[in-house]
Amino acid sequence: MLLLTGWRGFIGARVVRRLEADGVPFRRLEGDVRQAASVLEQARGCDAIVHVAFRNIDRGDGFAVNPEGTAAVAQAAAAVGARVVALSTVGVYGHGRHVDADETTPLAPDTEFSKSRAEAERVLVASGVEHVRLRHRFVYGPGDAHVVPRLYRAVTRAPFLVDRGAARLSFVHVDDLARVIVRAAAAPLPAGEPVFHVTDGAPQSLRAVADALVGRFGGRVPARSVPYGAVDLVARAVDAVRGSHLREQLALVGRDQTFSNRKLLAWLPELAFVPFADGLASVDDLQAHRS
Repeated sequence: MLLLTGWRGFIGARVVRRLEADGVPFRRLEGDVRQAASVLEQARGCDAIVHVAFRNIDRGDGFAVNPEGTAAVAQAAAAVGARVVALSTVGVYGHGRHVDADETTPLAPDTEFSKSRAEAERVLVASGVEHVRLRHRFVYGPGDAHVVPRLYRAVTRAPFLVDRGAARLSFVHVDDLARVIVRAAAAPLPAGEPVFHVTDGAPQSLRAVADALVGRFGGRVPARSVPYGAVDLVARAVDAVRGSHLREQLALVGRDQTFSNRKLLAWLPELAFVPFADGLASVDDLQAHRS
């Protein structure tokens, strides 16, 4: 039996589909994941807790729910003897340039969100419970209201591409991520640190992504190109005046952000991943995002 947090979200809903398809018995966590007594009660009789309930957008109480919820999950898992499979993000490495980065990359979170995710990982490690930490980058697929719509706006509304769209980016289709999550709940753990990147292992250049998006949804890729350094200087100045986060957003698509999945494949060699072109075909129409 498995307990699933965050089952109403984009990723959690696809995990539900995967569990149902595989015939894995599970429960959906009801209520606030920060309520330790409630989590414990619902975790009784479970062999694993899949924890994908994380806040990605600041709504009033900020990102405190991320480490607090993880602490409640870890406490419940320790009490019932369950493994925790916790979703994390490569954002814990910060917004620098990353090329084929592996899981030994030092943590350097530089936003409130990424700091909360790094703290959630620390809480889980400190708890001593058996666990797996899965770090992803761009997750896309059916129901995606964030990654593909934002990339589409970035490459069709901007008057230029940064560095001709040369930056390379890592992706993973949401159904592939769901499959990894479900496998991680039961597969024998390898020796060493139980942290794995979940990417499709086939980075795409921003220009290739832009062409694919325009081919799928229409629009036009800008012909002009501006060096990253020049755009970064402007973004830095705007952030200083407005308190915005343009530099962070720029780094996500203007600098290499590629992360190796070799460690994951060494653990689960049977995995296969949806090619980006095929995965993009599964994304919902973006008409609602064009205004």
